Amino acid sequence: MKRLWFVFVLVGIFLAGCGSDSFDPRKEEVRALLNRYGNALILGNYELAKSCLFPSGPRDQNFDLTFQIVQNIMNTEPQYSQGVCSLPLFGVVIDTVRFQEEWAEVRLKSRQVCGFCENIWVIPYPVPVPEYAYPSAPSVPQDVSPFNQWSCFENFFLIDTDTVLLKKVGENWLLY
Repeated sequence: MKRLWFVFVLVGIFLAGCGSDSFDPRKEEVRALLNRYGNALILGNYELAKSCLFPSGPRDQNFDLTFQIVQNIMNTEPQYSQGVCSLPLFGVVIDTVRFQEEWAEVRLKSRQVCGFCENIWVIPYPVPVPEYAYPSAPSVPQDVSPFNQWSCFENFFLIDTDTVLLKKVGENWLLY
């Protein structure tokens, strides 16, 4: 019994140091803000996207042009406008976040738009991320929905830089 207890203690000590990232609620708030902003742009929700921005910051000053560009892409690119993919979702993978008082500098590992797509191997733009897409057309029975493949594309038009600066106002982080 003592031997078993000793093994559990050793395993517990070992596993306590195995986590590469400890949970940081501020990092989750930042991820939620970036995802909310990107998804609001995709959906064309002007007010929600604008509410994610620091008033009179650089992104806020250029917001109308950014919104217009994104809406143009959503209405003209075939994977969004011609029923090739279902309504896409935007998501970020954060590499690092450095917090300093009311500022945060976020380095992004990836920015992806994902959705259920049909014929993803022929979409000319954007180039599919290889690990998320079929290299060749799969055979699909007739009774299966054509939107049968979850695919993700690296995206640079919603958030166009690898490093994003945020400012905390009250309890909320905002894109600067």
